Amino acid sequence: MQLNIALEQRKGPAVWSYRWREPGPDGKPVRHRIIVGSVEQFPTETSVQEALTGIIREINSRDIRIQVTSMTLRQLVDHYRQRELALNDDFSNPQFVLGNDDKHYTTIQTYEGILRNWILPRWGTYLLSDIKTVEVELWLKNLRRRGILSTRLAYGTRAKIRAVMKTLFNHAQRYELFDRNPIALVPQRGRRRKLPEILTVEDLKHLLAVLEPREFVMVSQLLLRQMRRRPLQVARTFRGWSLLAK
Repeated sequence: MQLNIALEQRKGPAVWSYRWREPGPDGKPVRHRIIVGSVEQFPTETSVQEALTGIIREINSRDIRIQVTSMTLRQLVDHYRQRELALNDDFSNPQFVLGNDDKHYTTIQTYEGILRNWILPRWGTYLLSDIKTVEVELWLKNLRRRGILSTRLAYGTRAKIRAVMKTLFNHAQRYELFDRNPIALVPQRGRRRKLPEILTVEDLKHLLAVLEPREFVMVSQLLLRQMRRRPLQVARTFRGWSLLAK
């Protein structure tokens, strides 16, 4: 198998490409190519090689010498980024991305934020085989808001972090990079801290009576749309009422 990393010049930032050959169904060599990222993301070829660890492992997954080795969570994240979070080929259109799930640009940014701020700082250097269910459960349970150590992270945020970790290990299993998912047994629920109040007919009358014309039209349209599909919930704030879709 021949492997090759090359720097390609483009209108925007230059990008790193990764090429290799492997035997096809008829035994003849088949060429493959992927875009790894721009020089802004990977300034040196060494950093590209580190990011490609998971992909090289996947390519060589039938080689017993590769199967007996392990990989870190950071290497798995690099592989996941290449396969699931990679922007489209020209790096210019933020609306759509390549990948099995066709993730939207905003979804990618959410995943990247969770990976960068929570998962990688804690687990990036761990081998996949060293990440244990109970240890992850205790870590999630005791997560604190950044800069406010006395306040636990919201249930919903912890649930999202758990979901991203579980997705990473599902990805590893799908590409045969690892044989189990230790996050699957981690209990984590996205519970509300406070139950919302339900709007009654009288509440709606009072709310509509105090609105300016523009806000009246906006709220009326929202009510008409939502009444067909789901009930509305309301939360009291210091400035008044705010509508929330259940």
